[in-house]
Amino acid sequence: MPHYDINSKFYVRLEGELQGEAYSAEFPTSTMLHMHFGANMNRHFYHWVEDSMKHGTTARGSMVCTDLHGNVTAWDDWHGGRVHEIQFPACDRDSPSTSTVALTLHLESVEQKAESVGSSYDGFRSGREALLIREFSVAIEGLPDTRYARKIEHMTFGAAGTGNTSSPDLTLSLREAHAAGFREWMKTRMTHQKGSVRYLTSDMESLHFDVCFHGLSLESIFPPVPLTPEAMVTVKLRSTGFDFNVD
Repeated sequence: MPHYDINSKFYVRLEGELQGEAYSAEFPTSTMLHMHFGANMNRHFYHWVEDSMKHGTTARGSMVCTDLHGNVTAWDDWHGGRVHEIQFPACDRDSPSTSTVALTLHLESVEQKAESVGSSYDGFRSGREALLIREFSVAIEGLPDTRYARKIEHMTFGAAGTGNTSSPDLTLSLREAHAAGFREWMKTRMTHQKGSVRYLTSDMESLHFDVCFHGLSLESIFPPVPLTPEAMVTVKLRSTGFDFNVD
């Protein structure tokens, strides 16, 4: 199966409708599609990803690859596609940059449309807007200082029915001045707390992706004892379950 060139354009279609432009796409096997996308996809695409994550909802679709002039270099129709895994990027407010969401689909079959190669394709016009990784917020019940989190590590989620549904760890970093609540939690072994990570659009107000954790338990704090108020502290939490939602 083709591995698309990074200088090409990659258009994602679901049920015959254009959904947006991905950053990259490849078929590592005849039944898997791996892609990276940003914040510019059609809302229908995001909601299908949500439904497929939760319920195993399948869809037919296409990956259309063109050169920079809009000439088709590969067109692959796929059937029975469902989400296998999704990975959200690490976010660091002190080193802002752009990144994308990684998505892996399991496919029942793929058909290459050789007759479409060389034809012209008028794709998505708004471009491949990346998800700005500095735009996020963290909330945990009883710990208001989580809003001061400076960094979270990447999180990988397996979809329902894939055998890859173990809940991910949530690892965040914040300054010692805001870590007192976590240190008290470590001392008291407080029960599981609900929490969420919200990936936001650039205005910090519009919700884009929302991961809600059913219960978070504190696994570790490093360094184990307080240092200076400005020192960075890394907190690792384990989840008992999660829901994945889109706006």
